[in-house]
Amino acid sequence: MWHAQTRITTQDLLLMSLLEVAVLAVAGPQLSRRLISAGDLLAASAYVALAATFSSAISTVTELVRNRASVARVGELLSLPPVDYGSTGLPAAGDASSSVT
Repeated sequence: MWHAQTRITTQDLLLMSLLEVAVLAVAGPQLSRRLISAGDLLAASAYVALAATFSSAISTVTELVRNRASVARVGELLSLPPVDYGSTGLPAAGDASSSVT
């Protein structure tokens, strides 16, 4: 599960970085040829930031799902009956004859 989470996060970071580079690579020359305004370039980069925020929200939801599954597993463990370890009591303090080796 951790390997899959790491792979997804890495792919997400790479995708966002490549998307930002692609937006700048396309919009930059258009801005220099005055086909778009500086505001259009700013809006395009804001959309990339919005997509990154959405991606962050997906990571948060993934973390919540993982936490919920962990709570379910802990609940299963807590529902098990306690383990009996026997009925022998502890030796009295200072009683060297009953020490365990």
